[in-house]
Amino acid sequence: MAKKKRTGAIADFDLIQKEIKKDARADSVTELFRSFGKANLAYLNQLERKPLTTSISNKQYFSFINAKTKSRAVNQGSFQDGALMDKFLNAVRSKQIANELSSEEITRACYTLAVSLACTVDLENPGYKQTPGTYFQYLVTHLLTREFDCAPSERVRVKIGKDEVPLTMDLVLDLGNGKPKYHIAIKNSSRERASEVWTHQRILDTAFQSKKYIGIFAGLAESKLDHRTNDVTEICVPDQWRAYQHFVSRISAIYYLDPPTAYLNLNHKEPPMIVKPFGDFFFDDWPRNGS
Repeated sequence: MAKKKRTGAIADFDLIQKEIKKDARADSVTELFRSFGKANLAYLNQLERKPLTTSISNKQYFSFINAKTKSRAVNQGSFQDGALMDKFLNAVRSKQIANELSSEEITRACYTLAVSLACTVDLENPGYKQTPGTYFQYLVTHLLTREFDCAPSERVRVKIGKDEVPLTMDLVLDLGNGKPKYHIAIKNSSRERASEVWTHQRILDTAFQSKKYIGIFAGLAESKLDHRTNDVTEICVPDQWRAYQHFVSRISAIYYLDPPTAYLNLNHKEPPMIVKPFGDFFFDDWPRNGS
């Protein structure tokens, strides 16, 4: 079967895919995110924005409209123009993110980069359902590999009896002997796949007891648009998360671009769980010292 061709503002997506697999930390990858982000914003900014309804406190959403096609819900307060995106990517390029932007600015810039691509796919290439999630994974991979100056991996090998079995994950960072190791799950939304995050962490905890992997989850949002009613809700399962955190394994921190209120409230529940806006990662000391 012939491969479907991407068109419009995401026509060059394969180039990002190729370059990030070659060297996820490269300056050239930062510039690809810049050019790609600008192309997506240029496409979207010519379109109508349809306000949506929601009962979510302190949030407003809209969809981009192209003819009769509607994009996913966009957080109006988080979606920014190209100026903030440029400022953020300049800081990524100079490795001065935390010195040049606030946590809020970082979160909004990353949200704009990720969601602008997702909306473009919704409107121009809806058959590419995995592309937005892959793009978000590449964005987080690029940022964290530059932050830690560490090449990424998507696999670890675990021993089962006499065999070594490969286990595929979203992102694994091993900073070297005596330094932290990270298991980073990256999802546009967790939904039914949340258990996978804690299960993978449990496997690592058991297989590498003396070489602890720090578990981090990076999520975009948990918002869902009802295309019939134009209403936006957040699909969350906080009690399930508490059970996973208590009975399965411990995820050290969870960072969102559009943090759901139900998950932010877990900061005040048992067992201990840290849920924050994504930008806070660049100001938190614990990821660097591995505690």
